[in-house]
Amino acid sequence: MDSDNILLNRLASGDKQSFEILFNRYYVRLCVYAQKFLYQKDVSEQVVLDVFHKLWQKRKSLSVHTSLKSYLFTSVYHACIDFLRKTKENKQSTQLDAYEPGTYDFAVDENCLSSLIEKELAEEIENAIAALPPDCRKIFLLSREKNSTYKEIAEELEISVKTVETQMGRALKKLREKLSKHLSILLFFI
Repeated sequence: MDSDNILLNRLASGDKQSFEILFNRYYVRLCVYAQKFLYQKDVSEQVVLDVFHKLWQKRKSLSVHTSLKSYLFTSVYHACIDFLRKTKENKQSTQLDAYEPGTYDFAVDENCLSSLIEKELAEEIENAIAALPPDCRKIFLLSREKNSTYKEIAEELEISVKTVETQMGRALKKLREKLSKHLSILLFFI
């Protein structure tokens, strides 16, 4: 059985069989992982398919600095978060459009606690990112919000890829430290 790195190198040259092997190797596991966030099988499958589609599209310029497995799981995680964020924004705008004075029921629904936790966690994440050193924060945001590769970040900031890797490592370590207690609370409610 070929290793992920060998398949990734073949994939970069457009080898469809390597892509198929990777797809078969990770698709089911990634769908199960996505369902932990999205709770819907069909939506989870679509998110994973989108991640694989992007993998194929970026195959020539893809730069994986961890294992391919980590890269795929991280990509699915971010895709799930993006999906939930967009769904929440659409739901809020729909609720606001449907609102008529005097018709809103202020009863607490079952999602009230999870919404409160989600809001607090989002604020903590924003604060933790804001507390990063300026260069570290800039590199982190380029990686996470713009989905730039380490190589693209290095070129844009005119620094080495190694510097980007080091700064990302520092950023992730600081974020884990600052958010560890909040993540354990969140896992309690999941």
